[in-house]
Amino acid sequence: MLWYHYLMSRVHLAEILELPAAERVRLAQAIWASVSELPEPFPLSEAERETIDRRLEAYRRDPEAASPWPEVKGRIRCGSSSTERRRPAS
Repeated sequence: MLWYHYLMSRVHLAEILELPAAERVRLAQAIWASVSELPEPFPLSEAERETIDRRLEAYRRDPEAASPWPEVKGRIRCGSSSTERRRPAS
């Protein structure tokens, strides 16, 4: 974390937030690119691992209960907090 303190002593968040939106987006993209190129995966906490395992097991038990990505994205965009998925009529 030494690098973090060094960087933060040189660049202050307030200064970054004063940049035009396009520059902040470019900065975020550059940071993401540097993170996504890391050779090792991010370690998961035990709680994160348990959540993933629980959700995967729920999906395996009933795949029809899952929502397709376009539907989830639509709920996010319209601000819907509903996690209930309507099942198609059979």
